[in-house]
Amino acid sequence: MVRKNFYTNKIISILCTTVLILLISTFSKVSYACDDVSGTTTISSDCSSAFSITGSNADITLSATVSSANMSLTNSGTNSSLTITSSGSLISTNGGIVIANTVAGKSFDLISNAGTISGTYFTIRNQKTITTLTNTGTITATEGNAAVLNQSSATITTFTNSGTISAPSGSGINNTATITTLTNTGTITSSGTDISNFAGTMVTLNNSQGKNGDDPLRLERFSTNYNIIINSTSDYGQLLLTNVENGTSTNFGIHSSSTLACETYSNVIDGVASGEIGSAKTGTFGDYSWTLSETSSGSETWDLTVTGSVSTCNTFTSPFLDSDSLAIVDGQINGIFNNTLNTVQTIHSRMGYIRMKEKNLSNQNIQLAYNGNNKEIRNIIKLVDSSKMLNLEDEYLSNIGFWSEGSIDLGKISGDSSSSSKSIFGNNITVGIDINMNDNYHLGFALGDSRDEIKIGSSGSNIDLHITTISSYHSLALSKTQYVDFVFGYGDIKVDTDRFYSSDSITYSGKRNGNQYFSSIGFNIIEEKNKYTINPFGRLDIGYGKLEHYTESTGTNALHYESVHLHQKNSALGLHLLRKGINGKALTFTPHGTIEFGSDSSQSSKIITNYTSDNTTLYETNISPASSAYFRQKISIDISSKNNLMINIFYDRVDRQNKGYDQKVGVGLKYNF
Repeated sequence: MVRKNFYTNKIISILCTTVLILLISTFSKVSYACDDVSGTTTISSDCSSAFSITGSNADITLSATVSSANMSLTNSGTNSSLTITSSGSLISTNGGIVIANTVAGKSFDLISNAGTISGTYFTIRNQKTITTLTNTGTITATEGNAAVLNQSSATITTFTNSGTISAPSGSGINNTATITTLTNTGTITSSGTDISNFAGTMVTLNNSQGKNGDDPLRLERFSTNYNIIINSTSDYGQLLLTNVENGTSTNFGIHSSSTLACETYSNVIDGVASGEIGSAKTGTFGDYSWTLSETSSGSETWDLTVTGSVSTCNTFTSPFLDSDSLAIVDGQINGIFNNTLNTVQTIHSRMGYIRMKEKNLSNQNIQLAYNGNNKEIRNIIKLVDSSKMLNLEDEYLSNIGFWSEGSIDLGKISGDSSSSSKSIFGNNITVGIDINMNDNYHLGFALGDSRDEIKIGSSGSNIDLHITTISSYHSLALSKTQYVDFVFGYGDIKVDTDRFYSSDSITYSGKRNGNQYFSSIGFNIIEEKNKYTINPFGRLDIGYGKLEHYTESTGTNALHYESVHLHQKNSALGLHLLRKGINGKALTFTPHGTIEFGSDSSQSSKIITNYTSDNTTLYETNISPASSAYFRQKISIDISSKNNLMINIFYDRVDRQNKGYDQKVGVGLKYNF
């Protein structure tokens, strides 16, 4: 029983203590009536009711919450100063005025708000004098009319807002008296008019509200002077005028705090006719020059264009507006596409050739070639085999073919108004080895080296394109007359560029690397007709590549290019025709030729670049294939002598739809030891 009473008393004691704490806490939060204040005073405790600032030279600091249903702070003093800190608030839930400066002969030297001033109708009402009004916090009228009302014969000398001034209707600021200077670097907003100045005088308005946030400052009736504040190319003032009074105008200028760039700042003023801007529509700002101009006659929309000398800034335009600059990137991409196409055409031609000849001879366009049946070559392979570097049985040696193909390329791609013409001089050689694995399957490997010099326009721009490829190829007989061929390859790309830029007449050099992967599948039908071998074929080529980023040599207009992804797709139908050897007294002639129709459906490649002296502005363009369709014609003749010497002569031309041509010529030699 004693233990039970002990616990009961303990519980009662805890409950009583808890209730007492709650009561103390509740009563401690009661707001007491606000007393009138004067002199140097800090209000650090919450209070509620209307009160006044009295006396002369009162310096009041508010760091608490003062609130009331119908609260009004009335200035009854002279040269009063009110500072509301970030922790301070003046709040009226049902009052018409929060701060009233309406007593005759009384004035505010300073109202500085870093906290919150919130009322229902007129938050600050000035009918006398406020020398300095500064807002870094929030001034809001919750039910409309005006957050700041300046009326009668009142004056606000310096009004600075870097916070928020708002009203749901009416005006954020309603001026029917005089505001000497209003500087807005924050937000002034209302569903009505941000600033109403229709019945008042505003001598100077400085403004940065607008572009940053897409929220132009809406002003009813002109200020005498308007100065735009420019913080950056994406953060600057925009002014929308409403109810412009006939015969009034504003003088435009740039505020001294602005940071300029050589740029066109769009829509800096809207709703203003030409005659409503003062006569000075041009001027200087430090080393810059500026021009205010209407976007088009009668548009009432004005742009600000800032220019300067090279020492001040560079007036950059898109480098792709320069025909040589566009041709440089176009030439790189289409040069790589053409190389891939030439490589797979060469290898497919080799596979077709070994099927159509009686022996495994080298194909057309010979630079260096050997027949696996030659005794000397057999001995070389045996020597290699004896050193264990090549493990082939003697019966297979006659099934090995060595081949090469080389050519000199001459071409021209026509230019247009946006891209310069391109003249192409190149040489390439491909060497390979293939093995007749059985009657139905050929396996081969090829190594290619291609060098193209592409001359851009006539000003000295050019591209040196060097591509080394390695490929495997496979020919599979489906029947005695039908074959399917495969090519798989990799290419290493090196590009050197010299870009002549017409804007400064300087040539900029650059180096970049890249790589490519490609594959091809072909279907062939072989038909023998008397002395002719006829080979209709179809082919699909697919490739992917990447050019790495690179930066041109240092200079005012040097460019940095981002990496580029290349997606290639080409399809073709064609016919290869071979006339079997025509025997003469000392020579044998074997003519053959190819026609091919192709369609290029490669994806466009996105090019992104920027000037090295301005890495914030990016320029983009898309490079499409040089032509969507092409027609190829190739004529070749093998001239063989009885002493095992063979000369091959060929001409290969590709005509691209509306984009010029590419042609190859060559003379080759073969001698069987």
